[in-house]
Amino acid sequence: MIGLLVAPLGFAICFPFFAYMTYRLWRKRPPLAFAALHGLKWLGVFFVLAVALNAGVVAARLAGIVINSCDLIDTSAPVANRRGDTAQGRLKACKILASTEDYSVVLRSHAIWALWPKTLIDYSPVGDDDPALRWIDEKTLSVDLGKVSWVSPRLDKAGDIKVVYTYSIVDAPR
Repeated sequence: MIGLLVAPLGFAICFPFFAYMTYRLWRKRPPLAFAALHGLKWLGVFFVLAVALNAGVVAARLAGIVINSCDLIDTSAPVANRRGDTAQGRLKACKILASTEDYSVVLRSHAIWALWPKTLIDYSPVGDDDPALRWIDEKTLSVDLGKVSWVSPRLDKAGDIKVVYTYSIVDAPR
């Protein structure tokens, strides 16, 4: 871990800053003691800044690992309305420290700006049933999850689409 924090990338990015500060100090031609103290100060700032940049790179790499740790395993058949909005059940397998399954219902809007589907609800089903999705009208989606052991906070409205949920919470089989 220490090797990652003192990787050359942060120092390479910060070196022009350190070189500029050294040049500014050299141009002023202060007394030697003053120059030495300022040089040590800027060397400390340079080192802290380089380590902070490396820590940011490490955090970004870890975030990438966590975000990309899920694989889409299965999807139910998408259900679309006449406007082109589609709803679909999804199952993802996530492997970070342990293997987990993530069941969710997503909605992709017909709007051009909606690049990614919006997750309406996450849940843990009791059994292997896919959610029953159907459009009541153009702006109302019915989501029937059946028997579940857990549900996340849910979206009751996504844009101009109202979402109606039906499910019963039961104890998970052991």
